[in-house]
Amino acid sequence: KIEENQVMSFNYLQLHAEETRILKNGINVYFDVNRIPLLDDSGNPMGLLVTLEDISFQRSIQKDLRNEKDLINNIMETSPAGIIHLDRNGYITFVNRVAEKVLGRPKERLIESNYNAETLKIGDFNGNPIPNSQLPFEIVRNTKKKYMDMRHTIEWPNGQRVYLSVNSSPLFDDEGGFEGM
Repeated sequence: KIEENQVMSFNYLQLHAEETRILKNGINVYFDVNRIPLLDDSGNPMGLLVTLEDISFQRSIQKDLRNEKDLINNIMETSPAGIIHLDRNGYITFVNRVAEKVLGRPKERLIESNYNAETLKIGDFNGNPIPNSQLPFEIVRNTKKKYMDMRHTIEWPNGQRVYLSVNSSPLFDDEGGFEGM
């Protein structure tokens, strides 16, 4: 093989090279390959250690995960509803195009801003400010339960008041801790 000859000729390690082999039944098998020259006492190559690890299952899982992520992203981006993701600290990490329109602000100004940023001027339907403890993020974070149809308003930069119905659902990490919503 060319790879083995090069490792032996140039006396270098080849670590974690990914290679594919096609089996007789047509299935692709993926390998993580290491090639290590074995040297004699004078430092001259006298042999080669080659290790192969079948990583086909990992590649299959990565492909499935990538497809699932693409599906979710496509659904979120094409949904007729405004979708926002908040991290565990209440900072916006995702905004779809509908949410941009509803909030009257470009995605770039919303990402990494806090859910209760003063610029949003969150209020009830009469225009009165709503305490943080009564906003969906705080309720969902504290109860770890879905909160449906929270009605409140925000104010666009031009002063126009927008009436919202917010549905929120908690997201959890592997240990069951609140990860965001």
